[in-house]
Amino acid sequence: MIKEIPDFPKPGIHFLEITPFLLNPEEVNDAVSAFCEELRPLLADGPFVIIGPDARGFIFASMVAYALHQPFFMLRKAGKLPNDGTQVVFSAEKEYGASDFAVNMADLDALKSSGITRVVVLDDVLATGYTVLNIAQFFTSNGFSVPKVLDLIEINGLGGRKRIEDGGFPVYSYITHDE
Repeated sequence: MIKEIPDFPKPGIHFLEITPFLLNPEEVNDAVSAFCEELRPLLADGPFVIIGPDARGFIFASMVAYALHQPFFMLRKAGKLPNDGTQVVFSAEKEYGASDFAVNMADLDALKSSGITRVVVLDDVLATGYTVLNIAQFFTSNGFSVPKVLDLIEINGLGGRKRIEDGGFPVYSYITHDE
């Protein structure tokens, strides 16, 4: 259900295309159910926001947030979000470069004002782990705790899980994929 595309977006990278997975409603439902089961125990300590990094993180993070009745935060790439005057841009490394993300700090202040100080990051692929680690560190440095990081697919052998867990963030992967 996951299509591997060699040498994309650059030589040596094996892109994992999730469109065939998304075209199978039963598989998607199973993944969303597994993510919800993983996160339900966190509800005992109150609400949390589910963060979906641009762009493929939006898909599952929004579905899981909806299923658990929790807020969903689209973590947008820089240049894709209007600046309300409080915008902060931070960089997150990838195995083939970096992505700059933009956050309007007023949105984070609104979450904290409503009593939400925990975030869960849900992304599509965990490879080297730098992207999610940088995201988790950004939110912790801005007053949030990150009790869990989730991903649809973890690529074994790239050290992402260890890197994130060494940073103090527990990881759950729905699918593991050997490089």
